[in-house]
Amino acid sequence: MQSLASYSYAETIDLVSDGPIEGLVNQNGQYVQGHRIFEAIYFDEVPVKKSLDINFTGTNSVTRADYSLTGAATNLYNLWFWPGSFNEKSFTGVSDFAATGDYNTGTFQTGGAYSFVKERSYFTTNSQVNDPYTCLVYAPNYFVGNTGNLFACPDPYLRESQFEITWTRNDIAKSIYRSIDTINEVAARAITYGSGASITAKAKQLRYNFESWVDVKDSLLPYYIDSDENDYPIFAVKFTLGEPYDDTINGECGTAIIKIESNPKDITVASDFTVDEFTNSVLIDDIANQVFQKIEIEDISTARKLRPLSYLDLTYVTKTSSTNLQLAGSIIVFGFKRDGISPTQESIQAIKDFVSQVSVINFTNEKYNYNNVLAEFRDGGELQAPLSYFDKVYLSKEISTKLVGPFDVSKNVFRVSKFDDDTGFNIGESYEFPLQGARANEGSTDIRTNKNFSSYAGNGKTSFV
Repeated sequence: MQSLASYSYAETIDLVSDGPIEGLVNQNGQYVQGHRIFEAIYFDEVPVKKSLDINFTGTNSVTRADYSLTGAATNLYNLWFWPGSFNEKSFTGVSDFAATGDYNTGTFQTGGAYSFVKERSYFTTNSQVNDPYTCLVYAPNYFVGNTGNLFACPDPYLRESQFEITWTRNDIAKSIYRSIDTINEVAARAITYGSGASITAKAKQLRYNFESWVDVKDSLLPYYIDSDENDYPIFAVKFTLGEPYDDTINGECGTAIIKIESNPKDITVASDFTVDEFTNSVLIDDIANQVFQKIEIEDISTARKLRPLSYLDLTYVTKTSSTNLQLAGSIIVFGFKRDGISPTQESIQAIKDFVSQVSVINFTNEKYNYNNVLAEFRDGGELQAPLSYFDKVYLSKEISTKLVGPFDVSKNVFRVSKFDDDTGFNIGESYEFPLQGARANEGSTDIRTNKNFSSYAGNGKTSFV
């Protein structure tokens, strides 16, 4: 019997920051995630992967097809900013604000109520489960049938679902798992949904390989063990772009009086637009860095700061003709709650301002400068999961020791610079992080040789910690 073992040695550089970092950027200054983090990783000053210009302005642009989310985002905005100023309605309160009557009568049936609270199953088939989830659904009427008579039941009103909102940790996980379950269904049925849809769905399966909503909660929605689930500060908005299943609501007649549908979105494309395993959907605007958790100033030193996911791409696409692309599935974005039951004004405003367009992009023109490279990224968040591939790392230096001080906090924070001039760091011909003052005035004083620092604490040395 033979066995092989290999060892690699690496040097690491640690950067200490006040909180998580925002993320990796490529040569165009664009945030990257997924496999595109290789655009921000360099060996010998050469990127592993050539940067793509997803803003489509440079020479290395990509083939894409755009679908606007502005209308749905504006409708969400209007639920809380109506008739012009922000109203502090809860997630269930905006449905009361918009609707009158019940499922059989009033504005709900006739179409006056666009938003309503509903229980949904997290299985795509809408089969009954013992713990469905509660969400706020926004679904305007797009077809009104007859109202029925003594001898016939009414035709169902047809509603087009634009988005759903979940606001508890369990319900968010179930809503996400419903979309993952849809991906699994589409991936397995190429004949039913089209080969393109099946191929793009299979690519998502590799990324979101969860077996239950509990797995989703533990992996994608981490929370403090000693905290109350009801205090989870995040809510989720799922923009539904198309699902193969309808929700139905039956009336007193015993038949469906309302059908809630989500039809695939048609996009006109060039005849040479390719759909394959390299096709993905990208939310063009950066919503993740526009929402924030509000903390009272007296709690700022002790408050725990949770950072939501940027967004989840659970879409799939197929071509129904040479020039028609169908986009389906969902895009999920996140915001912060104000009091556990309602959103913050800033989150609703950010969704309106920064959720404008989803672009279907084919990355077949990607160029890699290296092969056989494995990378993982963590932003330094308090609840981040451990690295999954690099879990057999042994350090040759002692760690978890206190830093020797004092550190002079009266000077400027040490900043990123080119170090060959005073203009700053050049990204795309524009200078970021410009230096102000000589570099001698940056950084902390930490001179350990023949020094006794025991007198600093509590002895009037307020600029040192």
